[in-house]
Amino acid sequence: MNDNESLLRYLGPQPEADGYPVNSAPGLVDRLDGLAEGLEAWPVQAGGFHALGNRLGVIFAVALGEKNLLLRLPGVPGDIPAFSPLPGWMLVEAWGGDDGRLAGLVRTALGGTEGLEP
Repeated sequence: MNDNESLLRYLGPQPEADGYPVNSAPGLVDRLDGLAEGLEAWPVQAGGFHALGNRLGVIFAVALGEKNLLLRLPGVPGDIPAFSPLPGWMLVEAWGGDDGRLAGLVRTALGGTEGLEP
């Protein structure tokens, strides 16, 4: 199994409408992209959700619905409410914390993809 498979199974197959993710609110897409600004990150197909991957296509962040980010993190952040719906992944509220701290979590998620394969 590659490093994206369990996530993609968790998200399930969802179509995209006219090239736009159908399960990620536009405001949350902008939020995730803003938190990842300056990082080497690219949009990746993820079952109808807006997701970001590293240069090889390993997904490290997904915008879920209207308010949650699913991040590939090594553990539970102690200062932001989070839970793990999938091993190796943490669900955090995109609007519930300091912008700098959330951007740091996105950066950590990207850093955790080194050596992984899509």
